[in-house]
Amino acid sequence: MKASFIDNIVYPIALVLILVVVHFSMGSMSLPIETNNAQRDFNTALGTSLLSGVFLFSIRSIHKNLAYNLFGILSIRNEQRTFVAHRQQMAHTYKKHIIWSTTIGFIMPIVYMLVEGVITRIHEKEVFIVAISAIPFWLLLSLFLFQLVTNNKYLWVLLSKGNLDTVSSIKLYRKVINVSLTTFAAASTVTLVLPIFWYKQPIHTFDFLFILALTAFFALFLLTPLTICLYRIRKLTHALTKEIDTQLESLIKESVTDVKSSEIECLLHDEEKFGEALSTRQSITLLFCLCLPLLSWGVFLVTEH
Repeated sequence: MKASFIDNIVYPIALVLILVVVHFSMGSMSLPIETNNAQRDFNTALGTSLLSGVFLFSIRSIHKNLAYNLFGILSIRNEQRTFVAHRQQMAHTYKKHIIWSTTIGFIMPIVYMLVEGVITRIHEKEVFIVAISAIPFWLLLSLFLFQLVTNNKYLWVLLSKGNLDTVSSIKLYRKVINVSLTTFAAASTVTLVLPIFWYKQPIHTFDFLFILALTAFFALFLLTPLTICLYRIRKLTHALTKEIDTQLESLIKESVTDVKSSEIECLLHDEEKFGEALSTRQSITLLFCLCLPLLSWGVFLVTEH
């Protein structure tokens, strides 16, 4: 597990360092910052470099987290034999997403420069380097979004298949929530970096629309499904608690034998383990994900004023 985490983080850090070194060596990032254009170039170069690393780390983490929880989901349904087929299907979809994302990665820097009116400065070495280095940013951003949508749909299909008992359903939803929280954490980390783009700079129309679209996207494909999952799992845990209480009451009224005592212990264990919608770790992760965007934008607003 530790080796896997190190493997996940080495490549994103290396990517960020390479991009930052390129920017400094080519002049698109330099200190001190003396002009408005220099500040804008610096913000863009630093922001795209950091976000490229964040997206790469997020994509790798989500992939591994999904694979791990997918096997758990299939095991709950006694369909673990289909795991390889599911992985092959996901790999095929991932390859298509890479092709689409590469196309977007080359197109979007041009679109951005046209909309922002920076295209007239493309002959400047600093602007040209920023534009070229934005390719991995847009590529990884679009790949991240494609994966988010695909994984979301994939998990909902698995959730809607067949009927399970209450305990198995809770286990299933917890696995899905694990994946959702990993993705939510990645999205929250993105919001931590975003304010860098507008440090000592106005938020232009394209930027505002981009933030709005990204927020709407996360709300639609991340927060809404997560909220539905939380609502459903709370209903399941409430139903399970009532069911267990009824069974306990019935068992207690009967003569207590060793068998009955064992059943009571088992029921109490299930109530303790599955009586809450989220585990402690999941609750902490959810709280962290909700607070991080507020913290990042709060710091940004304070420093700007």
